[in-house]
Amino acid sequence: MVMSKNIHSLRLNQMGNYSFDLAWALYLESFPPEERRSEEDQRKLMLNDSYHFDVIYADEEFIGFVFWWKFEQLRYVEHLAMVPEHRNHGYGSQILEQFRKESDLPIILEVEKPKTLVQQKRINFYERLGFHLNDHEYFQPTYSKHKTPLSLLLMTWPQALSPSKLDYFIHSCHPQVFPNL
Repeated sequence: MVMSKNIHSLRLNQMGNYSFDLAWALYLESFPPEERRSEEDQRKLMLNDSYHFDVIYADEEFIGFVFWWKFEQLRYVEHLAMVPEHRNHGYGSQILEQFRKESDLPIILEVEKPKTLVQQKRINFYERLGFHLNDHEYFQPTYSKHKTPLSLLLMTWPQALSPSKLDYFIHSCHPQVFPNL
């Protein structure tokens, strides 16, 4: 997906290359253990046609990634991160704006409850891009049997999450995203 004249993504379907290594290091740095999968689970996932491991470059410089799923009724952004020195330069907005334009399917993503200023800023960022903060009680399943489900909030685009879409996300999408259910 081409986002502007100098920003582009590279979709990976295997591990063990330079782009994967850059993205994986940022993933480990950006997300706490309870919000990420193991490298072995990632290896199994890379060939799943519904899963997209997109590494983002500005010209030839790695700036971040978007890991996302395409399902029949929605797209789920599982992880999005920018290299720290490239944050607050508009890249995240550009990436998500292009992502929205690529399909009419609704988008769903998870955010932490706004207990800190950083968490509130993250919610504000998505709201500026047209995402809706939903008030459904929601627990993200664990990525491994040794972790505890997380109480998170769901944000959706282009409209608030209906009960039927929430049901679809939990009962049809979760078993693929969280195979340890």
